[in-house]
Amino acid sequence: MNKQLDPSDFPETIRSATAPENALLPALRIAAFARSEQAIRELNRAKGDISLNRTRWKIRTGDLDTAIHAFKEEKSPDLLIVESGDDPAVLLRKLETLSLQCEAGTRVILLGARSTYSADFYRSVVKIGVSDLLVSPLRARQVVETIKEIYADWSDVRLGKITAFIGSRGAGSSMIAQNVAATMSRAMSTDVLLVDLDPQFGTVGLNFNAKSTYSLTDILRRGSKLDDILIERISTVMHDRLRLLTVDARMDNRSELPINAIRAILNLPNALRQHVVLDLPPIWSRRMRTIIQRVDTVVITAEPTLRGFRDAGHLVHAVRAARPDKEAPTLVINKLRGGREKHIKTSEFQDFLRLNTVVDVPYNHKLVRKSQAVGRSVFECDEGAQISRSLLRIAKAVNGELNIGDDRSIWDKVASRLWKWW
Repeated sequence: MNKQLDPSDFPETIRSATAPENALLPALRIAAFARSEQAIRELNRAKGDISLNRTRWKIRTGDLDTAIHAFKEEKSPDLLIVESGDDPAVLLRKLETLSLQCEAGTRVILLGARSTYSADFYRSVVKIGVSDLLVSPLRARQVVETIKEIYADWSDVRLGKITAFIGSRGAGSSMIAQNVAATMSRAMSTDVLLVDLDPQFGTVGLNFNAKSTYSLTDILRRGSKLDDILIERISTVMHDRLRLLTVDARMDNRSELPINAIRAILNLPNALRQHVVLDLPPIWSRRMRTIIQRVDTVVITAEPTLRGFRDAGHLVHAVRAARPDKEAPTLVINKLRGGREKHIKTSEFQDFLRLNTVVDVPYNHKLVRKSQAVGRSVFECDEGAQISRSLLRIAKAVNGELNIGDDRSIWDKVASRLWKWW
């Protein structure tokens, strides 16, 4: 990691990652319903286009009726392609019904069985909310170009989320960030990218025992332009749902990443359906303020001490000033010890700081050290521990609509199964 890097050290795939011709559309969920064999064949050909490599397709045999029935039970996709052979009047009625089943952000491409339709019909389907109407016979290139036109401007596309974790030095913000990221990926079936934004003291790679071929700081030292494609290629895969973007932590690194690298990371949720977790250094600067302004959620970590009470107040005030119109931060009270040891109560933090979400994380240094020693998360080492349940609660609070798994604790799962048996 400490060797001087030369451009020739990097594989061709990394050196050419930012080439314009390799630009990909965002990681859209696309559902298609087609009746004719010709349409299904052309849709499968369109699916293989290189510009759609990130997209996830589900092609089914069916028509508008099939789609209406399907989305009564399941979440509608980002893009729906549906074929219909109905007469225009019937088709319009079914499109009205479909619009009630789909979410507001779903775009629709209608495949008409006829070769021509009237101008009035075109205006009517657009008014209902159809993005485009393609007539028979369908061609794969036509489908690809239509999708590109619909998503030519990505500025209104927000597929993922981004959460920033920050705290005063020694509060354990990095431990919370790293374990919440791992918990989301394990318990909630969420694709998570954990990003280490501390170039001097970052511990993401260290605590997960990650063997990174290229770190974020390696790429930046050689002056490469960072974008979502390059980030995907240099991130370390821990398992199917968790990736790490690590740093080669050294004292001669600058204390903050360049602003262009930060912009590329902040733009990731626009292109990829994943939860980006930022492990921030314990500093406050103009650059940190910019990050806090751009993220969806902020989690502040503090200890239940007098110093922790003071630092939490400063951070909450700074976060609120940076993002006055966004939701309040989540506060984590870390290293909460039991017994008779005196500490500031969680209710005092909540009342003084006027926060809705405050989560206690009990002190369990043995389990934390064990997890770090084996390069795994606390949740993986002991899912039933009290600290794991607290981490799961934080994960639920920040993950929101990206949660697609069974996020119940192990005890809730066991109790549910025993109840069924009983």
